[in-house]
Amino acid sequence: MLHIGLLYKLKYTLPGPYYLLLQSYLTDCYFQVRYKGMCSDCYEVRSGVPEGSVLGPLLYFLFTADLPTTDYNNIATFADDTGLLTVHRDPAVASHRLQSHLTLLHNWFILWKIRVNLAKATHVTFTTRRVT
Repeated sequence: MLHIGLLYKLKYTLPGPYYLLLQSYLTDCYFQVRYKGMCSDCYEVRSGVPEGSVLGPLLYFLFTADLPTTDYNNIATFADDTGLLTVHRDPAVASHRLQSHLTLLHNWFILWKIRVNLAKATHVTFTTRRVT
């Protein structure tokens, strides 16, 4: 079955009739690419939420509502992007806190079978201290 993780969360979050409606909405969906008048074969949508749909943001929110959090980091999501922010006087402590949170997120991604685009992932440290 496709969308296993999302459907699992919907089943335990929503009343039965809403779950069944959304299960139907997410089942047997196909896509096709059209380029310069040529069409590809049809392929089944295996994960994600329908982009550009009214329900897409709500389904994404329900799926990611249990992202791991910590007391010392802020997490921000927009569409399918996630950012972490921490503040500490010592950049090494801030970096350690971020790495600890990234480990929690990594385990969550594995659990829910989410692939991270490592080409888009980066760690940036901002400091007012001069490094010599």
